[in-house]
Order: sequence, then structure tokens, then C-alpha cells
Amino acid sequence: MILRVRVGLPDRPGSLGGVAGAMGFAGADILQMVVLERANERAIDDFIVAWPLGSPVSSLCDELTGLKGAQVVGVWHIDDAPEDFDDVALVERLATDPVTGLAALVDAVPGIFSADWAVLLDIGTVAQASRRVPAHFEPPHLEGALPQAFTAANGTRFAAVSVGGSRTLLAARVAAPPFHPTEVERLAQLVTAAAAVLGNHSASTVG
Repeated sequence: MILRVRVGLPDRPGSLGGVAGAMGFAGADILQMVVLERANERAIDDFIVAWPLGSPVSSLCDELTGLKGAQVVGVWHIDDAPEDFDDVALVERLATDPVTGLAALVDAVPGIFSADWAVLLDIGTVAQASRRVPAHFEPPHLEGALPQAFTAANGTRFAAVSVGGSRTLLAARVAAPPFHPTEVERLAQLVTAAAAVLGNHSASTVG
């Protein structure tokens, strides 16, 4: 199975090697690494790993927390490792078929951002949904400027980005750490690029 592991660690030479060694010793095969933050002599990185089915994830966490200064921020299951340049491929796809562009954007966001599902809201009502959206989903009340990350009362983690006008894109994770500001900014950049490619189609009604 595929896991995404968020690790905080000292930003110094050898730290990444220590994490890689601990993961390998535990039985994880590193597929990708995503740098989220470097500040105040600390780093936050996401590691996407293949993990043996049936093996306790706690053993991986134990190996990582045994490293000096390391902290496991979160571990969650994902369907597959994102492909390199998934966001670029999506924008190219939108350019070739702008009529279904918003639907394609919503469908693609969970895979690109290791989320569970996504929805497009129009005046607070679901206009488009990816697969796995919970039955009877009630859109959360949004406060403050977009883009933003927040946690709903039920613990669901959200990233919210304006699509223009009255529309908002929500990406959601369950049993995962909050969206990092770097992820929120990347989602906002993707939506901005998509809107530029779609032009008037981004304002059309989605069924």
C-alpha cells in the first residue's frame, strides 16, 4: 500500500539520510519526497512510500521518532503516488477540452494533492463533486480570505481556493494532517492556471 508520511526534522546535513535509512530499515520504499518548509533550522517534508500490506504503520513511526530531533507530523493512506507534472498535464488536458474543464479539475485534484475528495461550491452549494464525497455532505461555512486551510468540526481537513466569482474549490483529507501552506499555495496556482486556460468556460454552469 502507499502511504504519505509527513516528517519534521532538523534542517542540517545528514537529516534526510537518517530519515531514508530509518524508513528503509522499517521496510518502507521511498517513491517520492516533497519539500514543504525550510525555516528556523527546521524542515517539514512529505515522503510517499510503498509500505508492506499488513505491516503495522506504528513500526515505521517508531523508527522515525527514534531519530534525534525528528517528529512524525502525520501518516495517511493514498491510492497512488502522484505522477511528476500531474498539474501540468491537467492544464494541457483542460486546454484541449475546456467544456468539461471544471469537472476534470475537481476530479483530478484529489490525486494530485493526496486528498480523499474534492468539491466545487457555487454560493455554498455543491456544483461538482469528485468520487468519495461523503453522502449528505454539508459544505462548511467559510470565513476569512481565500485561499486558506482549515479543519471542520468533524476533523476533516480542507484547503479552500477561489475559482472566481461565487465559486470555491474545496479539497478534503480525512485522518490526515492539515494542508500545509505550501500545498494551499500550489492548489491556488493550479486553479489560477486552469481558470486562465478555460476562459469563459470556467464561468459556465457545471452539472
